[in-house]
Amino acid sequence: MAGPGRAKTGYPPPPESKPWHPTKASVMARLSRSQTATLVLTFALLALVIPPAAAQAQPNRLVVGFHLHCFSGVAPADQVRLDYWSSGLARGNPDPDCVARQPLLAPVTLQRATLHHDDASLVDLVRLEVDPAQREAIDRALRAHLRKVIAITVQNRIVSTVFLTGSTADHRIPVYVADKVAAADLVSDLSIMLGQQR
Repeated sequence: MAGPGRAKTGYPPPPESKPWHPTKASVMARLSRSQTATLVLTFALLALVIPPAAAQAQPNRLVVGFHLHCFSGVAPADQVRLDYWSSGLARGNPDPDCVARQPLLAPVTLQRATLHHDDASLVDLVRLEVDPAQREAIDRALRAHLRKVIAITVQNRIVSTVFLTGSTADHRIPVYVADKVAAADLVSDLSIMLGQQR
């Protein structure tokens, strides 16, 4: 929940949490699995794409958030623990996991979630289609946090944790995942919540 003097973000209020203090050993142990020069950590390839301006608004509003992960340096007073959407998306990471209480930018409206297979990487990916009016704000926020670990959330539940190592100019955030079922379940859950049929 935002403290005194903070503007309201429009996100559902996150749960209270105790400060989390990562050790150097724990940080290096988790980040040592991220050796590629792309967006890393082992989850499903999730891409953020911008739909055509003519896309219709959905009846139920879901919010996509971008939070700095505690690995990237978050003061104890600003930390909060958020649940993963499912254990399949957590993939062995602490659940709930530690992120910054305040998101990197104002709420981003989710319009559609679809499942695709990426022929280049031979993995499945979830595409979260968001409000096209917010594409520039997303790009600026992510470019300002390159080489940082961030958590992507929907309704304050983590769907992906990524280490930003490249440009976000194409407005896509790939996250590698081994759990095909978890990716399909996420799309199903979001489609139902948006009042859509798969």
